[in-house]
Amino acid sequence: METFKIKAMLSAVRHKSLSKAAEEFSYTPSAFSHILTNFENELGLKVFERSSKGVTLTKEGEKLYSAFTEIAAAEDKMWDTVSQLKGIRKSELRIVAFSSMSRNVLSGVIKRLKKEYPHIKVSVSVADDVTGWLEQNKADMVFADSLSFGDNKWFALFEDEFCVITPKGYFKGENTLTVDELYKHPFLFPEGFKLERFLQRENFRELNVFYSEDDLSIINMVKDGFGISVIPRLVLKGTEAEIDVLPLTPKTTRTMGVAYDPKRIKQLGLLKFVENI
Repeated sequence: METFKIKAMLSAVRHKSLSKAAEEFSYTPSAFSHILTNFENELGLKVFERSSKGVTLTKEGEKLYSAFTEIAAAEDKMWDTVSQLKGIRKSELRIVAFSSMSRNVLSGVIKRLKKEYPHIKVSVSVADDVTGWLEQNKADMVFADSLSFGDNKWFALFEDEFCVITPKGYFKGENTLTVDELYKHPFLFPEGFKLERFLQRENFRELNVFYSEDDLSIINMVKDGFGISVIPRLVLKGTEAEIDVLPLTPKTTRTMGVAYDPKRIKQLGLLKFVENI
């Protein structure tokens, strides 16, 4: 069995998404899915479930998961040792980011990083939940909102405003909407944006909680008339023509920034770069 297939499976479980794992390995989703199917066929066991909520381990997969991670870690350690024996200094910066940050912010950061530090290999993961990535040594830098950073060292980058999105023409003549006005209309409540800090679920007359690993899918639901919603403006870039976007009163924002592992960043010599992103 190829270790690559084990790492592919671990990536799918970590992202809870075949498409995001496929992107990490530069495969099409269909080709990546075929690799994982072959992996299960070789094992003779079903190790994960695929559903509308994403990828989750089966009971058999949960029992095998620690063995899979040990195999993957052992291979990485082996190649690190080989590199050291050959006198090669391996430098890799592991980044994880919200999908909206990855689409709209990260490309410029990486371009500048590669220009200033061409010897450093950069790997990027996209995740809706980045909690614990630094503590578990799965990433060196995290691009997300401040609520995801915990006690880690971080820098604020910008304030991202929450906006009301509605089907075209839903609120004719309105320039802004209050929170109280939202409660009167069918509402799509997207998990993952931490709306509970300014919206009370019990106050909505008609509420549909929306689970999706693709934050753009809720825009399509609103566009098709299933209700209104509130999402950050950063997520909206490139989609404003398909829906109506209204400011929310009172104005509510989330702080977007970058958190990092100080020891790892210092080791790579990137402290000044991080401070001046």
